[in-house]
Amino acid sequence: GTQVTVVMAPPPPRREVVYAPPGAGYVWINGYWGWRGGRHVWVTGHYERPPRGRHAWVEPRWEHRGGSYIFIEGRWGK
Repeated sequence: GTQVTVVMAPPPPRREVVYAPPGAGYVWINGYWGWRGGRHVWVTGHYERPPRGRHAWVEPRWEHRGGSYIFIEGRWGK
């Protein structure tokens, strides 16, 4: 994906209600603050089935570097 760099810090994460999974083998993906249309937008948490051979979800995050924040996308790890 495209690297996003902004100078405005993301708001604190929202508290979400984690509901029951839709079936066996699903993993809960926490919601996070994304960047859309020049502002922080909350992306709601949801369940996903991991791709074959992967099981650990690496959370997306904002890294503070110098005077800006860089968005690191979430991904499936081994």
